[in-house]
Amino acid sequence: MDTPKVIVDDVDPPLTTVSLPLTEMGKTASQLLIDQINREGQQKIIIKMLKGELVIRESA
Repeated sequence: MDTPKVIVDDVDPPLTTVSLPLTEMGKTASQLLIDQINREGQQKIIIKMLKGELVIRESA
């Protein structure tokens, strides 16, 4: 799971956040785009669910 450093880490008290799988999101989006291009005009709605992780800190 990707854990980018953001301003949230410098807040007092530390805030509860959701860590998102950024690399997997990018790979999935790229593959969906390639698949859509290869379908040549045939539109299909695809829903992908990726799992995030709740990072509980002192604000919860």
